Amino acid sequence: MSDRQKGVVSALEIHFPFAKTRCDHVTNNMMEAFISMLGDHRAKTYLELLEFIRRMIMKRFQMRKEESATWRSQIPSYVNSRILKAGRESRLLKMINAGNGEYELMGPTRTYGVKLKEFTCRCGCWQISGVPCSHSMTTISHACGRDALKDRVAEFVHQSLTKSAYVQTYQSMIHPFPDLTMWPEVQAAHLIPPPLHATPGRLKLQRRREPNEIHKHARSGSVVCRKCK
Repeated sequence: MSDRQKGVVSALEIHFPFAKTRCDHVTNNMMEAFISMLGDHRAKTYLELLEFIRRMIMKRFQMRKEESATWRSQIPSYVNSRILKAGRESRLLKMINAGNGEYELMGPTRTYGVKLKEFTCRCGCWQISGVPCSHSMTTISHACGRDALKDRVAEFVHQSLTKSAYVQTYQSMIHPFPDLTMWPEVQAAHLIPPPLHATPGRLKLQRRREPNEIHKHARSGSVVCRKCK
């Protein structure tokens, strides 16, 4: 079934109303990156692990807050690098102005349409990422002029990817927290840990994977002794 067939979107909304666009590979990569960032702290107790995560977030918030204070542009550096890359790729495109903010972009292999007033491109990259693609960069350069492109390109970036949104995200802070010796004593029931049942074998440090996750394939090979060759 192709997404170009008529009625596919309507059929999905009727038969799969809770279906959403997601990618398990991206989710799995985020989990693996977080586990790798914890490192040896995974083997510590829950309280020590949470303390490590809190201090890590506290340092990261302040680091990104200081980093954003040095930006002179209205868009972050990583967004600006993507815009520069799209600008270089736009040199291979030919543009036809259809009027009323609509353009047709012809590339080496494909042709796309751009509606500049609606911030949309038929390739879909602009709508998904919020950053102008190579096709839209050609139309933005034509509409704004090359001299004013550097100052006005931020108008075509999604609001969530601007400097103001970045600063607002990290404007709060994680306050310092004292250790256990400074905690006030509370008259409450003493919590008893659940009984620990010893299982046979060594403890496993790897997390239990979900049934739909991709399992790592075991490396197979043969080892030959030097004396037995």
